[in-house]
Amino acid sequence: MFKIFKKPIRGKNNTNWCVAIVGMNAVGKSNFGKRLASKLKLNRIDIDQEFLKKHGVIKDFIKKNSEEDFRKIETELILKSLKSGNLIVTGGGALESAEVRSALKEKSAVIWIKAGKDKVKKHIAEAKKERHEFTNKDPELIATELLAKRNPLYEEVSDITIHENVPFSQYLAIAVAELGKFYK
Repeated sequence: MFKIFKKPIRGKNNTNWCVAIVGMNAVGKSNFGKRLASKLKLNRIDIDQEFLKKHGVIKDFIKKNSEEDFRKIETELILKSLKSGNLIVTGGGALESAEVRSALKEKSAVIWIKAGKDKVKKHIAEAKKERHEFTNKDPELIATELLAKRNPLYEEVSDITIHENVPFSQYLAIAVAELGKFYK
């Protein structure tokens, strides 16, 4: 296991901590998480994939139940996964939960893949036919609202920020170097 896991990270007393990757939908969290988990020899847990295995497609679950029910299960999955030796990839809206934010701050080194408005707008335009909450709404307006709502939450918990304008090929080197600074 990578050496940074032998001692607590800066200001965090709990030695039972992990790495978490957060950010808006479609910024490459899952792909990056696979590469980083492999490099650090960590167990990768993609929360959306875990939900899919247990409850089916998220949009179908929300149609049958509610977004509130989805968020409750998502929160439970995240809290259960915050264990030493894990790298978790959260869903884009997971940090809207104060409980999730608090747990991430306490138990993980958080890497935020920070998306720009154009990338978020493009994702929303592409997802309109699959996501009921985007139907009949302007992607520009939705992107602006989502970024205004979520960016402060991501910033609140993040220990490391990687901006989307950084080439994806450099994400791994940046993350490893920055995580190395947490080792005491």
